[in-house]
Amino acid sequence: MGKIPVLLLIFGAFFSALPERARADSVIVGALVFNVESFGSPGTTNFEIDNFTGSNNLGVFPVSDNLVFLNANLALTCGNATCVTDLGGSSAAFVLGDIAPPSATSQAFSAFDEFSQAVFTANFNLTSLALTDGTTFEGSPSVSFTLLPSSGQFLVAGVDQGTISDSAPVHGGDHYAGKFPEDGSGFADVGGHFLPYDVGNFDFSSKPGLTKCDQEEAIYSLNQNVLNARPTTAEKELIAGWYANNNGSRCSNVVHVLDEFFVPKSCQDAQSQNPQVDIVGFYQKVNARSCRTCHVAMIEGYNFDHYANLTSANTDRFAIVGFDNGINICGGSLHFQRDHMMPNSLVTFNRFWLSADPNANITPLPNQLELTSNFFLATSGGFGSFNANPPCPTPAGTTP
Repeated sequence: MGKIPVLLLIFGAFFSALPERARADSVIVGALVFNVESFGSPGTTNFEIDNFTGSNNLGVFPVSDNLVFLNANLALTCGNATCVTDLGGSSAAFVLGDIAPPSATSQAFSAFDEFSQAVFTANFNLTSLALTDGTTFEGSPSVSFTLLPSSGQFLVAGVDQGTISDSAPVHGGDHYAGKFPEDGSGFADVGGHFLPYDVGNFDFSSKPGLTKCDQEEAIYSLNQNVLNARPTTAEKELIAGWYANNNGSRCSNVVHVLDEFFVPKSCQDAQSQNPQVDIVGFYQKVNARSCRTCHVAMIEGYNFDHYANLTSANTDRFAIVGFDNGINICGGSLHFQRDHMMPNSLVTFNRFWLSADPNANITPLPNQLELTSNFFLATSGGFGSFNANPPCPTPAGTTP
């Protein structure tokens, strides 16, 4: 059969699915819907992209800013021979341009065409979004969403649809919420950053040539690689602080020695203003050992080297700093999905929790759980759901 012309339609639209409530890690900004456009022989279907932000949030979707989908694209994968003939290949990409609210965009096809998936990608004109509840959401500069069949091998018109969300970038990837899309649909550039090399978190050999002093210059060179690979502002500040002074007195004939006792200016200033709180101790013994390496590679709201991100009444990442960090570390009955999610690395996780176990911590190393609890109780008045002593239950599985 002959090819059905691809139609580009701009119109206001309403998506029938109920919106989800905005979550801390993502907000709904639109939808991708596979519709029946017309009946007949063969009839037509279309893929509709809705923008549910700003002037088109319909009073129920969370974003009050007008977010524009820039350079939007729709990539389709065929599921039958008719589709391959009509599209001129097993897959095809369609350039949709910019989609601003209250517009929606659709692509129409023959109802005989079967599709196994549809992938929508776009950039955003904003990364900081005002929400209808008065808060601000720090999101990603781009989005990739894949619509897959809800059942069977092919998408079903009038049935298959999904919400497009803007996700908060975490754990070093500016473009995705924690991980690359498992279906491989995302942009190759995940917005990741190298982690800095922290001498204070390494064990070194006593064998000549492999001691800490023997390897300081090599580690300095590795940190210069970090600076040459699109570092975050936080990484730049940290590495500059590590090598601000010539610490060669600790290692003879070594020029660049990392300052393991570095404390950022914001924490030094806070310590001077709050002498009753062990801010420097918390920074050096907890943040530097169990948080900092990853958090400086994240967006600003997770940069704990800036003291305000740990102690403000609310930040762009945490509604209540002490409560939210306590939940992430300790968990709580109403937040089981976040129980003990931090530190988010097995070695660091075990180090953090075993430091509170006198039977395991025989060195002894500083009790990181106690230091953390005391810090948030002193600065925020709370630490998760557990303000008693001990502040939170020890998770299972921390004993090697």
